[in-house]
Amino acid sequence: MLSYQMMRNKLIGSREALENFQFVTVNGKVIFEDKDRVIRIARAYSQVVKSAIRPLFDGKSVDELTKEFYDVLPNYVYLETALKQAKTIVDGLLEREDEKGEIIHAKVKRFWFASRGNRADKGNRNVKFHVLEDHVEIKVKDPWGKWVHGKAYFGKKYLPLLSELE
Repeated sequence: MLSYQMMRNKLIGSREALENFQFVTVNGKVIFEDKDRVIRIARAYSQVVKSAIRPLFDGKSVDELTKEFYDVLPNYVYLETALKQAKTIVDGLLEREDEKGEIIHAKVKRFWFASRGNRADKGNRNVKFHVLEDHVEIKVKDPWGKWVHGKAYFGKKYLPLLSELE
């Protein structure tokens, strides 16, 4: 997870996640050259997640919603990731509802974005990075334009791990 907000540097991963998935999250500070373009991506992504919760709750599929929300976020990988995240939220709400027997509401308050990678693309289509001596060069794909460049600071102890992932 990359964020332009200041966060404490730490590696996050539960034992179950580490056994079943091949991903890593390292929080740090990212400074983008054009913060407004990144905020636009985050707003659109968050809007898709928020707007998809009710239709998914009502039984619509991710495939149906992909067509519906493409005008909001015109990048298939961002869109699919957002819809799958909304589906995860809905599944969690339904699970808790069954356990507690009451309706639970979701409130999404912040802007954020994510983009999944895959083997066919040899990584992530929308987020690229290159590790340097003291920071990481970041490129984020803007669905309405070109790449947005930035510098990420994670702490030197994480740079070897990030170099392996590059």
